[in-house]
Amino acid sequence: MKDWMTPSQITGIFSSEIQSAGGTVTDSFADQSRTFARSVLPPSTDVGPGDKLKGGVALRANDTDIFVHPYVFRIVCTNGAIMARSTQTRRIRRGDFLGELETTLREAIICSCDPAAFSMAADQMRSSQQSAADTAIIFSTFMSRHRTPAMNRMLVDILARFDADADRSLYGLMNAVTSVARDTRDQEMKWRLEELGGTIPAMARKPSSPRGGRRLSVERSLVEVG
Repeated sequence: MKDWMTPSQITGIFSSEIQSAGGTVTDSFADQSRTFARSVLPPSTDVGPGDKLKGGVALRANDTDIFVHPYVFRIVCTNGAIMARSTQTRRIRRGDFLGELETTLREAIICSCDPAAFSMAADQMRSSQQSAADTAIIFSTFMSRHRTPAMNRMLVDILARFDADADRSLYGLMNAVTSVARDTRDQEMKWRLEELGGTIPAMARKPSSPRGGRRLSVERSLVEVG
């Protein structure tokens, strides 16, 4: 086997493993150098009345890296969030890779199918419903890393959707972010926003302190996005 896979090989392996897990590939995009894919698995859980989540797996690949993450899909509004900081997340680096690539990729996908990843994400989303969102803190670090004219426009759309909703919690902000991601055609931007959306619920668990520990912990978590 060559030292790296083509996008079609990657999507084929992704589809095969998701089908073996009883899931469905819901979104797939590939060009000459990039691959994006998302899927959902059968189990579901409620985070509120009429608000059901399904777990899944998301994959992004280019010429140098393959990222595999747990993924959460909110059924009521068809929004997806990528849990990029989950312990089940795997990154395969071309420069570091020495083994059998296909086997390693299959194992990474299986790891993100772990029900524990979905349970943790659902618990974080339930907790985030009880925590108010500070948009200035949450977006300042993210935008310092991803500031482009297009992302600036996305931020305006996110804030408009958040302001129009009665839900002022972290969960409400996550949904504003992922709803903009859902409507975005640019694959890289969509992925970044879904990663941001997946990071927001975890902020509900960060400790607070009168000396700004809350702000520092949030900024550290956002630095790891993307």
